[in-house]
Amino acid sequence: MSPEEFLSLLEALQLMSPRQRRGFFTLATAKQMRTLEEACYNLVKNSKFKSKELNALAKTHGNSIKVLADRNKPKALKRKLLIQKGGFLGAVLPVIASIVMSLISR
Repeated sequence: MSPEEFLSLLEALQLMSPRQRRGFFTLATAKQMRTLEEACYNLVKNSKFKSKELNALAKTHGNSIKVLADRNKPKALKRKLLIQKGGFLGAVLPVIASIVMSLISR
């Protein structure tokens, strides 16, 4: 998935209500799930984007981000994390979008 397609996916996810987001992830394709896995992997491994915002996010949602980033975890567990009510996705999306924008603008 190109960075522009990824950014459009993130923008669409940010505009969705939590209920729509849950519906989206119940029907998400493997490619869409893989894209979010890669984004979480980059959040975990990339140290040049460390900021106060990202550190606060890591304190509260670090375990969920690590589970999504791990390629050895089952897809069903990852889908369950993304579908859960009161999930972390609403908090993670703006940070991921800002990182992708900074990468695209370079």
